[in-house]
Formats: sequence, C-alpha cells, structure tokens
Amino acid sequence: MFRSLQSLEILDLSRNYLSGFLPTVLAELPGSLHINISFNNFEDLIPYGKAFENIAIKELRGNKGLCSNITGLQLCESPQLSRNHINVKGLNLVLIIVLPLLGSFILLCAFFGAHKICQQRKRKTTENVVHADLFSISTFDGKAMYRELLKANEDFSKIFYIGEGGYGSLYKAMVPPSKLVAVKRLHLLPKKVMEEEAKELDSEKRVNIIKGLAHALSFMHHDCSPSIVHGDISSNNVLLDLEYEARVSVFGIAKFIRKDSDTITEK
Repeated sequence: MFRSLQSLEILDLSRNYLSGFLPTVLAELPGSLHINISFNNFEDLIPYGKAFENIAIKELRGNKGLCSNITGLQLCESPQLSRNHINVKGLNLVLIIVLPLLGSFILLCAFFGAHKICQQRKRKTTENVVHADLFSISTFDGKAMYRELLKANEDFSKIFYIGEGGYGSLYKAMVPPSKLVAVKRLHLLPKKVMEEEAKELDSEKRVNIIKGLAHALSFMHHDCSPSIVHGDISSNNVLLDLEYEARVSVFGIAKFIRKDSDTITEK
C-alpha cells in the first residue's frame, strides 16, 4: 500500500494510539516525505530508509519504546544483548514461579518430618512403658504410671472394684510387667468435717507428726536391711498415739530394695 504513495508529501500519524513495530515498508517512501509518528506507542527499532533519514526528534517523541541512533532516542540493544535480556527476563520469571513452590515443598516436608518424629517418639515412649518396670526407682514416671493404672482398670470400672478402705475405694489393676496391684481412689471429705478435725491439731502437734513420719521413712530407707519402700504413705496409713507421735502402718504393698540393685523386689 505504502509503495504506491511515492507522491505523498506529508504523513501525519501522530496521537492515534498506534502500537507495535513500525512497518519496514515505511522506510521505502521517498526521502522528501514529511512523516510524524509522535505520541503513539510504537516500540523497537526505527526502520532504516529514506523516509526516516531526516526525521526530527519532535516527530518521534511520545513513543517510549522506540530506539535508534537518532539523537534524543535511546540506543537499541544488539541482537545478542536483546536475547540476553529476554533470557534474563525468562530466568526471573522461572525463579518467581519456582522459588515459592520450592519453599512451600520444603516447608511441607519439614512439617511432615516433624510430625513423623513426634509420632515415633510417642510410640517409643509407649513401648518403653509397656516393657519397663513402672515400680523401678531408676525409671519411675508418675504420669506414665497413672496412665497405665487408668488403662489397666478401665478408668476405675466396677469390674475391678475390690472394696472400701479409709477415705477411698480399692481397685485391682494389672500393670507392666504383669504385676497385680491395688489402687485406692480417694474420696475427699466435706470441707466442714476437715476443718473440725484440723482444729484438734495445733502447729506444734503437726510439726511433731511430720518429724515422726520423716524419721520412720528414713529408718525404712536407710537403716533397714534390706531397705523398705512403703508405697502407700497417706494420712490413712499414719496412726497417732496419745502423744500425737506418728506411727506408719499398713504395709500391704510395701517392697524390699536389694542393696546391689536399683529395682524393687517383691515383698
């Protein structure tokens, strides 16, 4: 189309919101042509030809994407630089997409790894409880024993009920490793009853009771041969004489400790 316009003197394409690359056929128009392509959205290299040899910068302004060796315009990158620029852009795009995905994958793996480790530790702890002696002094764990007792008597089920004791009910339970024990579930007294009983004991009597109990425990642990672990020290098993001296009683579940071992032997 432009080749048939050899007699054209003025071609004003300014302010038409045109975009894209300038057609190379424009360069084939005569050099006497006055061409104005300002304030459009043309980009890339201005075609080499007579039509653009004497073009003024004011007739090119407003096209931020145009490049040329014409004074006032940005220089064009070499083909190699353009390819490198495209490659860098492509690499940046890949990194923007891949890095978040990779980070999410790593976090997901870390989460499942931590979860698996926690499960293995819980399973190992459970296995250790099953195979360990809950009454061993070196491995004693009150929380583990409590869990095993609840499991053994099915949370104090009636089928394991033995009878009533002082201030509580007795239940039987089979705990690892295959030991049959008696468990007392305490019944708390009403507050008024406890207050009335407590009034009979002044501070001096209470101190004497504590001292007597401490001496009794010290004697069983250090002076007896073999040493004795009572296993059921409570107010129900501590008797008081007329002088309010403490006397330890009820040795039903007491155990002996051999001197050459840290484990408790049967009575």
